[in-house]
Amino acid sequence: MFIVQDLMRKHRRLLLWIILVLIVGPFVLWGGSFGAGSGDDAANYGPEPIVSGEMTITADDFRQALYAERDRMAQFGRQPSVEQMMADGTALRVLESLVSRDIITKQAAAQGYDIDQEYLTERMKELPEFQDQNGNFDPRAWNDVVERGDVNWNAIYESLSSQVGRELYLERLMASGRVLDSELREQFERENTTLDLRYVKIEPPIEPTDAEIQATYDENSDAFSLPAKRKAAFVAIPIAAPKPPLADELVERARAGEDFAELAKEFSEGDTKEDGGDIGWIAESLSLPEYQKVLFALQPGDVSEPVKGPAGYYIYKVDEERTSELSGQRDVKAREIVLRASLDPEEMEARRAKAEEIATKAQESKDLAAVASEYGLEVKETDMFSTDSLTIENVPSDDARFFRATLSAVDEGAVSNVVSGRENLYVAKIIGYEPPQPQPLEAVREKVRERTIAEMRRSPEYAARVQEAVDKIEEQANSLDDIPAMFPEMNATIETAEDYSLKDFSFGSAPPWMPRDLYAAVGEKEVGALAGPLTDMVGDTYFLEVAGRTPPSEEMWEEEWPEAEKSMRRMAYDMARQGRLDDRLRALRETTPYPVNQAAFMEALGLNEPELTGDTDEMPAEDGEAITIDAPTVQVTVPDQEGAANITTEVGVTSPDSAAPADSESQETPADAAPTETPPAPSE
Repeated sequence: MFIVQDLMRKHRRLLLWIILVLIVGPFVLWGGSFGAGSGDDAANYGPEPIVSGEMTITADDFRQALYAERDRMAQFGRQPSVEQMMADGTALRVLESLVSRDIITKQAAAQGYDIDQEYLTERMKELPEFQDQNGNFDPRAWNDVVERGDVNWNAIYESLSSQVGRELYLERLMASGRVLDSELREQFERENTTLDLRYVKIEPPIEPTDAEIQATYDENSDAFSLPAKRKAAFVAIPIAAPKPPLADELVERARAGEDFAELAKEFSEGDTKEDGGDIGWIAESLSLPEYQKVLFALQPGDVSEPVKGPAGYYIYKVDEERTSELSGQRDVKAREIVLRASLDPEEMEARRAKAEEIATKAQESKDLAAVASEYGLEVKETDMFSTDSLTIENVPSDDARFFRATLSAVDEGAVSNVVSGRENLYVAKIIGYEPPQPQPLEAVREKVRERTIAEMRRSPEYAARVQEAVDKIEEQANSLDDIPAMFPEMNATIETAEDYSLKDFSFGSAPPWMPRDLYAAVGEKEVGALAGPLTDMVGDTYFLEVAGRTPPSEEMWEEEWPEAEKSMRRMAYDMARQGRLDDRLRALRETTPYPVNQAAFMEALGLNEPELTGDTDEMPAEDGEAITIDAPTVQVTVPDQEGAANITTEVGVTSPDSAAPADSESQETPADAAPTETPPAPSE
């Protein structure tokens, strides 16, 4: 196996992730599918590029990347405005990533890699267009394209060759990443050390005035109306998978005395399979999922009946119980067997097709009852429900939220599209409607007050109050117990979180801290020592102390460390390589000044151009540096690393002795030129 192929396949996921982040767009060969390869650039380049000279970044490039970053942030609950993305530095970081993209492309081209066409053909076969539904190479799809006469193979090979060149260059930049054995052992110990914590939330009290409450109501009166109510007639097509016969058999075997852990290792399909189904200590709480509440009806040694849950059917056994020294509540240590259950894909598709057919006919005729009769289905009715109804008559609780969310947008007398639940597919007709009911302030005063307080907590003035309290605690408090005495007006309550670990962390068992931030805050502090301040993912601030610390046992080191070390090393190595890449790109950016047209930058953001002062126009950049407008561009050549030439020649990739940039005119092939490379061969 060739060396570069080994390197690139071993780190393909990391390389492709980096390319997606830094080089979004360059490898678009046929607009998403194979088609006529005209090679024309269809991008709508703005009249004023943001960066010009040795590299060009257009306003369209920038806006596309900025909106992609905003979409990514939205997945984590953030939807910043353009102004906010400018203020927090996101816009400049996006511009910097585009500069890095251009640097990588140019530096890779400068290496003069000559990629073997046979290798490029094999890489092409890995594209999604040539995979079947199981992810395997599909010769028929390949041959359909190969036998066409409208594909510009020159353009495809050139673009794919450029991407492989970028991968090779990225591999070169990351090659010096290293991982120390001592660091891995420290990480394993840190991730498997459990903490018992006590904590206090720093939350200065807020009591809004009558005028502030009235202002909130006046600005948002519609939000405090009683929501519209609907009544629906519906038919249901079941899609819930039946309980696997194996479930009852495993319950009988476990109750008969067979080792539950061994049964879990053999039959469970859950994430805890390799650990014998061990789910650790579970505390009873309001946030406990419904399917896990059965645990607290069991005594040590008891085995539950199969319980339906999100992944299928769950069987539990309680091994131990205890009374928490911190909370005084009963905790149980348990194991699980998870048996996944789902309909056959063909059967599922048939039922969905049936539901779609019913919906189409009912929408056309407006007579759901007649269509239901045609298919032999019973029509049921709900009670009046709204978007905040917890239950809906005749609708299973697992499906209620899907049902109400979809039907809240359906008008009276209209028939819905298919509503997908966990238990059933539904087609419903709205047969009753009550519009939203405005509520006087006094009827909703407490809700308005809570909203007013929530808005005030997000204000700069409140942030200053929190910081004032934090400063006082850091200066005067010696222990967590001092805080309630220092701030009696906060009615601060000391809360507890037990068995907190990086490995087994789950939301709901503690405030939404970032686990690594927590461990950085407590560090190696002694039990009882005050730690913090610590800010969670929603912006709340805490002080805390470690009430107990349990390092990994000798048994854990013996049984889990060998396998964990392998996966940790892979992950740490990828992180080290990513860090090395970040350092190299930062160095290349610092030695490659890029002229930024500030007016075009602000115009692309849709913001007014700020006033400029002085003789030199500058924009703030990362780490307090400045991007100088109209600065000269300097070409950077990366020195060869020892052994690089040997590596690149192993896979039909050759690199010239000189690292100077290749002559761009001699390297480019017009997109509409006659192919000089033969198309790939059909596959048998």
